[in-house]
Amino acid sequence: MAALAATSLVTGPSVAGPFASAPCALERTEAHHSVTVKAGSCLADVLGAETVEVNSMHHQGIKGLAAPLTPVAHAPDGLVEGVEAVDAARWSFLLGVQWHPEELARGGHPPSRRLFERFVAAAAKRAVR
Repeated sequence: MAALAATSLVTGPSVAGPFASAPCALERTEAHHSVTVKAGSCLADVLGAETVEVNSMHHQGIKGLAAPLTPVAHAPDGLVEGVEAVDAARWSFLLGVQWHPEELARGGHPPSRRLFERFVAAAAKRAVR
């Protein structure tokens, strides 16, 4: 299950799908479609862009989110592709994405690499508290 779906399941979502999908002919390290990220969101800041190319490959998606989360990124079909905490001051670092940034980062994708860099920095900061 994707990290975004798992994050949402913990906080009480509803799930859409399963979606009919054809086998993906692209490599996992290649982007498949664009995602629009909300201007001013933490995710947009982390990724360094308001539009990114991603590699979503899922048969389910998030239909509704629980109160602690807000959608901040969407695919062209409206599917939620990214979430973050509504109350950022309460959470040290809470972002979720529906794509596979670990695969894109392996392929040299700068926004995905920034996502991991910020995650590691947030974890290190929290570890010294």
